[in-house]
Amino acid sequence: MYDEKEDEDENLKDDDLEYTKKSEFSKARVVEDAVRKVEDTRSQEMKEGYFNFITLPTGDVKKIYIPDSRKAFIGAVESLKSILKPEIERDGRMQKALEDFNKTKKELFENYAVKRLIGNGNSITELEEKYIPEVDELIPIQVNTKNKRNFVTGSFIDEKKGIYNSNVRCYWNGIVDLYDIIFAELNVLLSTKKVNFFKQGVRY
Repeated sequence: MYDEKEDEDENLKDDDLEYTKKSEFSKARVVEDAVRKVEDTRSQEMKEGYFNFITLPTGDVKKIYIPDSRKAFIGAVESLKSILKPEIERDGRMQKALEDFNKTKKELFENYAVKRLIGNGNSITELEEKYIPEVDELIPIQVNTKNKRNFVTGSFIDEKKGIYNSNVRCYWNGIVDLYDIIFAELNVLLSTKKVNFFKQGVRY
């Protein structure tokens, strides 16, 4: 069973992550910048990437991709996690939080991932590989041709857009909620006295 008091006492004795006062590297500043980046990306509306069209002075139309703000937020949290890896490894509570995080992330994937379909001549091959498609991704489908009496006379392979859009949106919405939770946990870690590079009056 995880003992928070024992974990705290053990880590307070461990000074192997200290930065000397002569060092030009400021871990505190790096972490502060990373936290602000997460806050900035999370303050945006969480929405999928999309294409926008603008008309140039020449009359031409230019297609511009607007990045997925959810993925920017997720990337910022991942960056913060990487920076704090040494501190995370010394914190039993944080490691337990990451175990729960990884378990839930895997469950979200299993719930919403689909098997990849490959159009092959007049048939469709279903691969064992599962993945999360993109919104409006073209998916191969088999289309039957019928005669006037509604009898199937043949078939061909076509593509249909956005078949799995519901899965994709549910997955990414769940992932954003999950990263909100782990970001909150990282803030708890930063508020503990064992993460000592934020002590007032000390700069490493």
